[in-house]
Amino acid sequence: MMKKLAIALVLSSMSSLSAAPLGLPPVPIPEDNPQTPAKITLGDRLYHDARFSADGKVSCATCHSQAKAFTDNLPVSKGFKGRTGTRNAPTVINSAYMTTLFWDGREPDLEGQSKQPPVNPVEGGLPSHKPLLAVIRKDRDYVKAFKSVFGVNRDAI
Repeated sequence: MMKKLAIALVLSSMSSLSAAPLGLPPVPIPEDNPQTPAKITLGDRLYHDARFSADGKVSCATCHSQAKAFTDNLPVSKGFKGRTGTRNAPTVINSAYMTTLFWDGREPDLEGQSKQPPVNPVEGGLPSHKPLLAVIRKDRDYVKAFKSVFGVNRDAI
């Protein structure tokens, strides 16, 4: 289920890119998981949900704000409880085209990348993905959206 959550997050960051602006090639969308408006909406909600951090104050959009060109304009980003990392948050603009992610290149795709910040001790501060999944499973709107988008029930999220 973490893969489906990651996919929804990824799609939210790609929604503004789907028109292939500036003569760029079409955004690569996994053939086994086509993009839909409902997935984009779900991903956008997940992207902005601060409940996926240990203090309930940090979302993906905290460090990758649309108002700041999908970054935070800080030399070193701040995460959970104001903790600072060792690097700045790169923009997510055009990230759908990337084949290596994170400053050290440890992830080949957005699906893998999106799983890491919530459980990073500086960024989201969660001990595991279990608290994040619990938030989703307890939220009626999320359960309904996951059922609609992925065809899964609460227990399968």
